[in-house]
Amino acid sequence: MKDDSRMRTAVELIGLATLIVSVLFLALQVRQGNEVARATVAYELSNMFNDYHGLVMGDPEVAELLVRMARDESEFTEVERRQIQSLANRLFNIWTSAHQGFENGVVTPEEYDNYQLDVSRAMGLKAAVPFWRSFLDTYPSRKAWPIFAPLLEGA
Repeated sequence: MKDDSRMRTAVELIGLATLIVSVLFLALQVRQGNEVARATVAYELSNMFNDYHGLVMGDPEVAELLVRMARDESEFTEVERRQIQSLANRLFNIWTSAHQGFENGVVTPEEYDNYQLDVSRAMGLKAAVPFWRSFLDTYPSRKAWPIFAPLLEGA
């Protein structure tokens, strides 16, 4: 009978040890998964910003358009208006992705502040503000307003 009791205790201890090792392994996997998610989001957001800046650097017409927008010139051709709207859409997608990453804990507050600064620089071009406001006014649920409000406050 004592042997049965010892055997039962040994099996229970082995089971407990197995459970502890499994929980530790699971915690390690979750941690690694979170690190991969953070790295993936950072990589994707960097690519989105790089694509935007590459467009500006690679196309003198777009760069000139941004200079004119910063000067608050209000006379734009229909083609230029469409380009401005496309830039606004692109920045909207970048900012929304950064905001979602922040809300889900995969973008740190420091990264979020950097993304906000980068997007707000482009959004803050004086001639761009009406495009942003128009874009946000037509956004179906208007859920984007709280996300973009801090970027448009000074504009």
